[in-house]
Amino acid sequence: MIYTSLSLVVIFGFKSRLLKVTSLKKSYIYIIPIWLLFLFGCKPSPDVLKTKIDKNCICDTTKAIRTFLSRDYLHIAEYDSDSFAPDSLYSLTQEKNRDLWFRDIESPNKTKFTPYWNSYNTSNYLTNNKDFIEYYSTENEDVELAFQIGPLGFLWGYYSFVVKKVDCCYGITNSAFVHGRFRHKSYAVVDHVKIQELRNLLNPFINDSLQTNDDTKCKFIDVPNQKIFFVPLEDASDTLNNFTKSGQDILNFIQDSIPWTTTYNP
Repeated sequence: MIYTSLSLVVIFGFKSRLLKVTSLKKSYIYIIPIWLLFLFGCKPSPDVLKTKIDKNCICDTTKAIRTFLSRDYLHIAEYDSDSFAPDSLYSLTQEKNRDLWFRDIESPNKTKFTPYWNSYNTSNYLTNNKDFIEYYSTENEDVELAFQIGPLGFLWGYYSFVVKKVDCCYGITNSAFVHGRFRHKSYAVVDHVKIQELRNLLNPFINDSLQTNDDTKCKFIDVPNQKIFFVPLEDASDTLNNFTKSGQDILNFIQDSIPWTTTYNP
């Protein structure tokens, strides 16, 4: 499920056109060429987010979970060796520290560095929506979707989700990064049907402009479809910052329709 404190943090803190031709003095019968009807009466079909399906690839969740949870998954020998102490994270450049943070949110389990991110060490990476978009906007053959919700509440909580191809299934990671610290990690393995259900919820927002809504708290990147867009999560006219219906529908789907397994919850 979504980090259960998400709700607590929030508390605290799209015709047919009727063509009518008339004259003030007389009524005439107009013969309208068919092509004019198509020119003025028909609109192109909107873009639709679709999950690419390889019919020869059948999702075996047991096998995919085994791959997803393998010690070799996202393994980086340089940093994962016993000789590299976890607190050596602080001695790395900001760029390398950032790379390890993004690896952490893609990891279904906690890593040796998960407990070591905090807001006190100046070299530690602190996420933001702009950088999240930049990181995942380049095409990656494994990443299907990436989205981040936040900041929410007075503790500035970010909730990051990454969907990646794992064997013939999709592995999803769910990370809560609150007050500069990881406070929750969980994962799920699903088939293409579940991912398409999520895309169906996102379709109404596919043509929304990201640039003019940079302060939105729910940003999505659909990597294979090369789409970056936002979902209006909160109702701007609501002084209580309640979620919009579309935002709530997406949050409900994430929380209730995806079989999460918690791996880190200090």
